[in-house]
Amino acid sequence: MKKKEKESRAPYQEQKKELRTSYIEQGWLNKEEFNLVKKSFNLLKQKTNMEDLSTIFDISKKEIPE
Repeated sequence: MKKKEKESRAPYQEQKKELRTSYIEQGWLNKEEFNLVKKSFNLLKQKTNMEDLSTIFDISKKEIPE
């Protein structure tokens, strides 16, 4: 079953790669920005509590030196 799933996703994976390349080539997003958009989307998709995430992020920023 996993092989069928992988095969059915293949065209979409290729389309996703092409879209990423296009955004970068057009200068709409650079690689770092694209990765941030993707991470943000995944957080929203997982219904992450953004207030909690922000609080943890602020604490981490204080504790971890740059």
